[in-house]
Amino acid sequence: MKSVIKEIYLENRGYSEKIKPDENYWEIHNNFDKIYEKLLKTATVPQKELLNELYEAGDKIEMEASQTNFIEGFKLGAKFAIEMLT
Repeated sequence: MKSVIKEIYLENRGYSEKIKPDENYWEIHNNFDKIYEKLLKTATVPQKELLNELYEAGDKIEMEASQTNFIEGFKLGAKFAIEMLT
């Protein structure tokens, strides 16, 4: 059986599309992109390929961390709701 929490996170259910990163996130993200672009300009072809792999791996790490944090926050919210009812 699929996890309902993951389904909500993956936007198959719920309203997670309404959750927007704040300004601090975008500032950090833009800084990361600037550094990445600087490295690309001076990199050799093999280095560019490796750098692109690193960038994609970073995206996967961010996605996994976001999903884990979402799930744990959801569980904590459910526990809070149960505690409020008892």
